[in-house]
Amino acid sequence: MAFVYHGHDAAIDGGLTDMAYMPEYGVAYFFSINSDSGDAFEKITHAIRPYITHNLQKPPVPPPAQLPAYAATTPDGTSPIPPHRTHIFSGTLAWTLQG
Repeated sequence: MAFVYHGHDAAIDGGLTDMAYMPEYGVAYFFSINSDSGDAFEKITHAIRPYITHNLQKPPVPPPAQLPAYAATTPDGTSPIPPHRTHIFSGTLAWTLQG
């Protein structure tokens, strides 16, 4: 089980930023870089997160959950994904937007 972070990242031309916190543990981080490099952003994120959690006890794995009954069908008993709104491409389900 991984730690659950709350927060968000942002990007503008020439800059990336990330802010995340875990209120249950009383830890947070923030960083900004003057770069559009997603690779550098990911490397920094993957360095910071293990550092701030290295002394924390990992949360227990929750028990499996059942999907609610309404997730399987709509109120009229049909599939929640209308056939006319889906297409199959190489075995992958893709949604189409219809107005």
